Amino acid sequence: HYLSALTALVYTLSLAMRGLEEMPDELWELQELQKLNLSLNALSVLPSNLENLENLVILNVWGNELLSLPPEIGRLRKLRVLFAHRNRLSDVPEELGCCSNLEVLSLANNQIITLPNSLSELRRLTKLNLSHNHIQHIPACVYSMKSLIFLHLANNRLENLADKIQELVKLKILIVEQNSLHALPRTLLQYRMRFRIL
Repeated sequence: HYLSALTALVYTLSLAMRGLEEMPDELWELQELQKLNLSLNALSVLPSNLENLENLVILNVWGNELLSLPPEIGRLRKLRVLFAHRNRLSDVPEELGCCSNLEVLSLANNQIITLPNSLSELRRLTKLNLSHNHIQHIPACVYSMKSLIFLHLANNRLENLADKIQELVKLKILIVEQNSLHALPRTLLQYRMRFRIL
């Protein structure tokens, strides 16, 4: 078995493009694992055992068939990067807000309508990709992500942008193309010199 020889000293593991429909049990023994790539498989579930990988810094699960993320993901307190785009997610667990060290979060190409308020705790987040979802209003929690530099909201169902967007004082790139926006807030136009609107 391709995991049988691995020890607890493995720090990086890629199981991308293996046709996996479930995660191998041996994976939970790799408690020192920091980077895990499970992209481009056929996973529909991430089991609760995920919490055993408490040293994970980067988790890559994009390009699967995930319907949800387990609440136990909130136990991954060292997680800094989560790629979960191109799945079938319709929502995000509140517990993700406990991953307060997250810096990069990609949830693009899912079926998400909004985000839980608990994600307002992600104050270290610098890049958030919510493009290609079903979002009609920017989730309230986004306005608390004061470290955001990059916000991707293209190909959603946005009809307007709230004036509160200007509260993201570090924002440099805001992508809102392919929405149903009628107009940009006047206050936002005043701040165009501060960041790029695409």
